[in-house]
Amino acid sequence: MKIILGGAHFRSDYGLTNTNFKKFTSKELAKMLDLAWSLNIKELDLAETYGDIIKKISDYHKISKNRFKITNKIYSYKTQRNNNFNHIFELLKRQKKSLDIDSFDLIMIHNPKAVPPELNNESLESLKKKKITKKIGISIYSENDFNFLTKELKFDVVQLPLNILNQLQFSKNFLLKLRKQKIEIHARSIFLQGVLSEGCKALPKYLSHLEPTVKKIEDFSKKEKRSLKSVSLEFAIKNKFVDKVVIGFRKNKEIREIIEEILKIKKIKKEKTWENLQCENPLEVDPLEWIRLSKLNSSSNS
Repeated sequence: MKIILGGAHFRSDYGLTNTNFKKFTSKELAKMLDLAWSLNIKELDLAETYGDIIKKISDYHKISKNRFKITNKIYSYKTQRNNNFNHIFELLKRQKKSLDIDSFDLIMIHNPKAVPPELNNESLESLKKKKITKKIGISIYSENDFNFLTKELKFDVVQLPLNILNQLQFSKNFLLKLRKQKIEIHARSIFLQGVLSEGCKALPKYLSHLEPTVKKIEDFSKKEKRSLKSVSLEFAIKNKFVDKVVIGFRKNKEIREIIEEILKIKKIKKEKTWENLQCENPLEVDPLEWIRLSKLNSSSNS
């Protein structure tokens, strides 16, 4: 099981628990990257929308011998300037040069429902042939997202949100299908924006309906005499379908804590039954739905 350092956490607006975020300085980021590298975390998950993180990693690569494997995401916009494969190709080419890497390890389509018509198997394969990337992937929120694109396109990797609460979002049959097709599965959102590390105290009022379900996991953690974060991590790390896990950090001590927990989790031999801890309504644990509820809550309070 490999850990990928998630770049979304470097954004000031990411996560429910991110209320006192202080923007990383280049020096702080360099220390975190050095530590991650020393602990064998040598892959990064980046995107243009994660603030200036690509520039900061480029600056880090200029002063360090370490070269992280980079996952980057293709964002498609409904504008003539951006909704064009040549524009995407040139952008990735510039970013690759700026990052001083031979190629990206993985390029992902981030929005399955806004894909340029020119983005087909031939154009995606050309990114490999021209050494822009080694693998092509897709970041999804649902099985429908995958099915929507795979009628026309082939992927090496699928990145999806996977945690104790959203088990019904992706069926075992779907995950098994990916495995049979030899598609790598990368799990993200394993702590569900802090809910599965901080617990009920992380829930804003508009998500108070989740308290009974989250409380059940908290009680399970106490019974195990472990932290909620440790139990949530175990669910992802021990998942037989998952190849890699994307985890974001804001402090160096968090990296050390996660590595220590993973070493402990690997020693756990008894398999757990997780189904009784899942949320029975997948929509309730979908962050896209949370955005809608947050807006409704803001409107009602204004």
